[in-house]
Amino acid sequence: MTTDNAVHPRDALFDDASDRAPSLPVCDHYCGIEARMRKSLQLQAELGPVFDVTLDCEDGAPVGGEAEHAQMAAELAMSEANMHGRVGARVHPVDHAAFGADVATLVAIAVAVIAVAFMPPPSTEQSHAVAGAEPWSEEAVAMEMKNGQPAFVYFTADWCLTCKANEAGAINREAVQDAFNAAGVRVLAGDWTNGDPEITRFLESRGRAGVPLYLWYEPGREVEELPQILTPSMLIDRAQRPRR
Repeated sequence: MTTDNAVHPRDALFDDASDRAPSLPVCDHYCGIEARMRKSLQLQAELGPVFDVTLDCEDGAPVGGEAEHAQMAAELAMSEANMHGRVGARVHPVDHAAFGADVATLVAIAVAVIAVAFMPPPSTEQSHAVAGAEPWSEEAVAMEMKNGQPAFVYFTADWCLTCKANEAGAINREAVQDAFNAAGVRVLAGDWTNGDPEITRFLESRGRAGVPLYLWYEPGREVEELPQILTPSMLIDRAQRPRR
């Protein structure tokens, strides 16, 4: 056998250095509680991308607080603390009740942070009913304010990942619904799946090009626009606060 024309595998597989796959750290650090997550990200920032970090949405998540834990992990992964882009997340097993919400929350945070605009196809069809809520209209909101009752309004679409994550992880949670019922909060939903023109005009009036949009109406207060990523406590606190 002659070795005169021997070629290293890396040179045979790639045309030039720019095409070569990046080297991967041999160490992947898993962390399940917020303090350890932040410490791991701090060390990675100081030492460089010599190890990967996996934010664990299963270990460290309190029972009943899985959605909030996943949201915290997702926000850390998409924050400036992830200086080297070498942070991932571990979700619950596929047969666990929290699996779907974990994935939806992680995707929703990523979508919200990179500011992807969800735009529906043009359509003249009217929106359809959203389960668990009454159809939105400006007249319905005005009626609730006249009756002295608070109202939570949200605009959603079937193809909006952020919307679906917020609905599963916050709006439709039992504790949130119980708080709404106890406080007499009216829930109104505008479905923009088919590009309802009335909703489009309202979104534009709020300076918005798409969904989600979350608004809290309360007699005696200015309408409050809520963040694009919701938590159960965010809604429960507003439902339970004293009325003016």
